[in-house]
Amino acid sequence: MQEFGIVYLLPDEVSVYHRSLRHKIEDAFNLVGHHDLHAPSHITLKYRFQALNIHEVDHTLETFSLSQAKTKWNIKGFNFFQNAGAFVLFMDVVPSIAARQAHNQLLEALKQLDWMQWSPFDNATLHYHITLAHQGLNSQNFDNVWSFLGQIDTPNFELCFDNVALLQINEGVHTVCKKYWLSNDTIN
Repeated sequence: MQEFGIVYLLPDEVSVYHRSLRHKIEDAFNLVGHHDLHAPSHITLKYRFQALNIHEVDHTLETFSLSQAKTKWNIKGFNFFQNAGAFVLFMDVVPSIAARQAHNQLLEALKQLDWMQWSPFDNATLHYHITLAHQGLNSQNFDNVWSFLGQIDTPNFELCFDNVALLQINEGVHTVCKKYWLSNDTIN
């Protein structure tokens, strides 16, 4: 069995910003780093799953991309999750209603695959985000890192949800297997 995930890949400008900011945070606070990030900059659409044969997923993603209109979402500022002493700092993603509907349609299409595994976060009501720091982030250093982010210009990017990508995950390394471009005109 191989492990996979499905994501939206960020455009180059936002990806460069994301990686640069991650490096600044890791360097400034000696966090366990990802200077050599093992995943492309992304927004998760379907969390990890295992498959022997990925052809059904490929067909589902191809069909979705050919029928789905491009939608919009924005990156607006910073935020964090805190669960049982674990922290995640991220850039906040604000989806349009159409983007949430498109994500829901993608998940509904994937639910037709009776073998697909699902996590509690595999839903279109999740808090979309782009992770900036989590490994090495704890209650002792969180306030300082959060304060550091407060000194950085707030990110504000308007994005077009125009792609989905199938990632293969092997020993923590996320490799793009295939990128699917949404082919219909943009809706808000």
